Amino acid sequence: MVDRNRGWPSRENFCQVSEKRSRWRTAAPAGASAIFALLLAGCPKTTQNITVTNNGGSLTIGGTGFSNIPQCAQLALVGLPPPAAAVAMGQPNCSNGTFSNFTWRYSFTTVSGSPQSCEYTGPQNVTVTATDLSNSQVASQSISIVTGPNCAIVCGTIGTPACPQGCLVGVNSNPGNANGTCVACGGEAQPPCPNTACQPGLNLNATGGQNLCTASCGHAAGEPCPPGLNSQYCSGSPPVFATENACATQTQYQNQNYAVFACYDGSVIPANGTCVCQPANASGTCTSPLPPSNNAGTCLPGSGC
Repeated sequence: MVDRNRGWPSRENFCQVSEKRSRWRTAAPAGASAIFALLLAGCPKTTQNITVTNNGGSLTIGGTGFSNIPQCAQLALVGLPPPAAAVAMGQPNCSNGTFSNFTWRYSFTTVSGSPQSCEYTGPQNVTVTATDLSNSQVASQSISIVTGPNCAIVCGTIGTPACPQGCLVGVNSNPGNANGTCVACGGEAQPPCPNTACQPGLNLNATGGQNLCTASCGHAAGEPCPPGLNSQYCSGSPPVFATENACATQTQYQNQNYAVFACYDGSVIPANGTCVCQPANASGTCTSPLPPSNNAGTCLPGSGC
């Protein structure tokens, strides 16, 4: 907003853009410096500051001097050892450019694919940054966290930014990348959890290019539904599964995608290749041959079916 009588920015608008004051002073007509100095004297300080407390397993962060918007800063942790050099921590709720008691929890796990386990050996110097979401100015504070070789940081709960290697609760919606969100796992139409995979009665099935958990495949007709499973695929009293097709999961071999079919909980793929799970006396899982078999990607019975 501009004062039309004088051609100068209004007082309230001037304070919002005071970070540009040096450029304005250069372009201002002679004698204007004193006017700008008076206006700046009445503006609040715009220097951002943060404080970080390491509680061991969590960081508590507060900040002042940020822009007066509801979520005033983007927090990040940088300087981590590979494979995650930096991770997003989220955006705190702010009041008048200030936030306090923003708690970010973290832990460490073994780097995916590492033959050796994560081992804590000592402190690692890292930096917490807070970027003002209005003017992009950055405040930072260095801290140290205890980590070691073969350790990857995990962080985040449902709906918050995920660490590339995983979440404290749920799984990374974009595994291995820093721009994912922690999402629920193990349930119907959800990705598998890291350790427990799918909930009892649910199996992995390829959907939209992803292997997701579902109760819609892999069961023989009449197979009992697990206690507590509230699923549209269970019916009767006691509840049992209806006739289902084999589940198909995507796997890679020599940069080629293959579908691997499976029936679970003692059911098998029939020899006639109809791909409908049928009861069997044997327990366990029956899968079609794995790559590079000629039958990979075709619903034919493999060894043990």
